Amino acid sequence: MTFAQLTYRKSPRDIEACLRATDAKPYHMGLHGRVARSTLADANDSRDWRIYADFAQVLIRIA
Repeated sequence: MTFAQLTYRKSPRDIEACLRATDAKPYHMGLHGRVARSTLADANDSRDWRIYADFAQVLIRIA
């Protein structure tokens, strides 16, 4: 989900398409195999949104 935040992805479909377009690179990010939309949706539901809000505030202060 951090990948999605840093690359301005707006939906699980957009994230999935971006990851599939770069077949070799997700391996270097620690992703082994394909990432499905359902997996992204589950990750999005199980993570607290405040983590990303705090991360965004740190990046805004740096910028």
